[in-house]
Amino acid sequence: MFKNYKEETLNSLGIYELRELARKVGVASPTTKKREELEHEILEINKGNLNPVKSSNRGRPPKTISNVEKYLDIFVPKEFIETSLKTKSDEKLFASLKFNKKTELDKTLHFFKGYLRKTISGYFYFRDLENFDCVVSVPDLMINEYKLLEGDLLGGSARKMTSMDYFLLTELKFVNYKAPQKERSLFDVDQLVLDEIPLVSNLNFNFGSKILYIDENFKQGLLKLKNSTLSLQSNYKLIFLCVNISIYNKLSLTKDFNGEFLCSYMNDHPQNHYETITNAINHVELLMREGEKVALVIFDLMGLLKSIEDFFSLENNKTGFQENFEAERLVKKLFNLARVLANGGGCTVFANCLKIEKEQDFYKKTLIKDADFIIET
Repeated sequence: MFKNYKEETLNSLGIYELRELARKVGVASPTTKKREELEHEILEINKGNLNPVKSSNRGRPPKTISNVEKYLDIFVPKEFIETSLKTKSDEKLFASLKFNKKTELDKTLHFFKGYLRKTISGYFYFRDLENFDCVVSVPDLMINEYKLLEGDLLGGSARKMTSMDYFLLTELKFVNYKAPQKERSLFDVDQLVLDEIPLVSNLNFNFGSKILYIDENFKQGLLKLKNSTLSLQSNYKLIFLCVNISIYNKLSLTKDFNGEFLCSYMNDHPQNHYETITNAINHVELLMREGEKVALVIFDLMGLLKSIEDFFSLENNKTGFQENFEAERLVKKLFNLARVLANGGGCTVFANCLKIEKEQDFYKKTLIKDADFIIET
């Protein structure tokens, strides 16, 4: 279902719609090319194998041709569509992500919570933390009223859109576990404090550090992460990131803590792993901007890298340098969330990997340079 959705979507478009989409994506001179050439170049631009050209108004089709901007979420390079679009008959599902006053809603209220995301074309939504396939659209009026941003953890009541697979958020209950506020004071995430600030705990690390544990096995790693971070939960906002993890390991890691858990499980689709990581990045950055002191615990950092490589390989239907580069770039961004801001907010990162993984290039070329403390037993 996921592997061929791009080809299926292209096949569903008429030739004029296909040309309009090709123009928006960046295909050169789309009106001079046949269908096969247009489809090929759209996919090549998406994979990063072909550079897009600046769009021109020349040769634009008549206004009667349907707007295809909703497909840009599929074909803009290096981004994965947030909603599967299998056939042309599913267009209404994607279009419904944008709030429409005429949308019919079921009367039954459901409670959902999840991390706010934004598609390339500007639709806000989140996936329910208990059900990845449950998409909740967040109307623009609510976004603007409460100054909501990507990474906000939202909870609220929603109603199902009649005859559609989506829900619409109708009442916002909390934002990052606090009552919604119409005025928000956010700080620039790049305004750093360079002075060393000790952690308020029995650990001999500075707040804003990157700490990497090297363990023989995952059981040892679980124990070390627990022993190191348990004392932080009274003074810091504890957040655990566990990607492609077993339910047993997740429960073993988190059962003694009072914190947030961003998890994806074994056998989840790679898209789930990808969104879990990007949600963590957006959420931690937002909390720091609000002045929160965060302790981010990342379980199995190298396994997380492999999950992202799998995602980009599936996205581009190949494995190569570009996919590895994109995966490493995302993991470096995650690990380097550690910092202290001038507003008092900040993040300390705790992560672990296995001794056997020290021979991998990413460890030798990146982690060993980025980590402030490397602890090996």
